[in-house]
Amino acid sequence: MKSNKISIVIPVYETDPKLLMECFKSIDDQEYQNFEVIVVNDSSKKYSILKFINDYVKSHEKYKVINLIENKGPGNARNIGVKNSTGDIIFYMDSDDYITPIALKRVNEVFNEFPDLDIFSFENRVLMLDGIFRNVTQYRFNTEKPVNVNEWNNAILDKCSVWAKAYKKSFLIDNNIWFLDKDVYMEDMYYLIVTYSKAKQILFKPEPNYILRETINSRTQSSFTIEKMEGLFNAIKSAYDSIKNDNSYISNNYHKLFDLIFNSKMKEHHLSNELINNPKYDQILKEAKAFSKSLNDLKKRN
Repeated sequence: MKSNKISIVIPVYETDPKLLMECFKSIDDQEYQNFEVIVVNDSSKKYSILKFINDYVKSHEKYKVINLIENKGPGNARNIGVKNSTGDIIFYMDSDDYITPIALKRVNEVFNEFPDLDIFSFENRVLMLDGIFRNVTQYRFNTEKPVNVNEWNNAILDKCSVWAKAYKKSFLIDNNIWFLDKDVYMEDMYYLIVTYSKAKQILFKPEPNYILRETINSRTQSSFTIEKMEGLFNAIKSAYDSIKNDNSYISNNYHKLFDLIFNSKMKEHHLSNELINNPKYDQILKEAKAFSKSLNDLKKRN
C-alpha cells in the first residue's frame, strides 16, 4: 500500500490554546503518521495563543507555522497553507475541532483503494456546548464507489464545509482551485461548488471521524446579517465565474442550481426584521433575481 503524505492545513485566529491543544493532540495520536501540519496564524494578537503555537511547533517536527501580518479570513489562510504544503493529499481542519485516531489512516486507505479519487469525505459529529455529541448526516446517501456530480446531483445542496474532506493535491493544483482571497461569508460554499464541478471522482463514507466543536463564537452560530447575505450571493455568483467553461453537470445546470442553492441557504437562517428592513436586503434579492434570469436566458440561447 502506498503511503500518501497528508498535509493538514489549519487556519488559526484567536483560538483558545486549550482547544488548540486538543486539536493538535488528536493529530499526534493518529495511527497513521505520514503527515505534516501547517498552522497558518491569521494574525492572532493574543500573546497566549502566539506563545502556545510557537512553542508547540518548536517541539513537534511535523508541524510548521506561518504567521500572517494581516487577517484576511480562513480562505486566504488555507490557500497559503496549501501553497506551503509538501503532501499528496490536503486535509483541512478548523482549529477548535479534532479527529478520531483512525481518521488519517482511513484517508490513506481510501486513496489507495481508489487511486483516481479527487475528493474523499467522511461524516462528522458535533460536540455540543453541553458536552453531548450529536451525529450529523452530511449527505442524503453514501457511496460504495466513487461518483461524480452527474450521478450525485443533489450533493451541492448538502452540508457546506471543507473540513471532514480530503482532496488530492494534484487535482486542486491542476485545476487551479483556490479559496476566494477575501474574507467572505460562505467561502466554503464557493470552494464546494468549484471542486464538485471539476472533480471526476468523489467518495463519501458515513464514518464519523471528524468532531466539530460547537462554540459560543462559532461563525455559523452568529446572526445572519446583511453582510453575510451579500457574501452568500457573491460566493455563489463567483463560483459560476470559475466553472462556467467546465461543461460539467453543475455548470450546465447552474440556471437551476443557483435558485436552489441560494434559497435553501437563506432558509437555513432566521431572517430578522432588522435584516428584512435593511435597504440592501431588497437590493440583493433583485441582484440575485437578475443573475438567475441571465443564467436562464443564456441557457435558452444555447
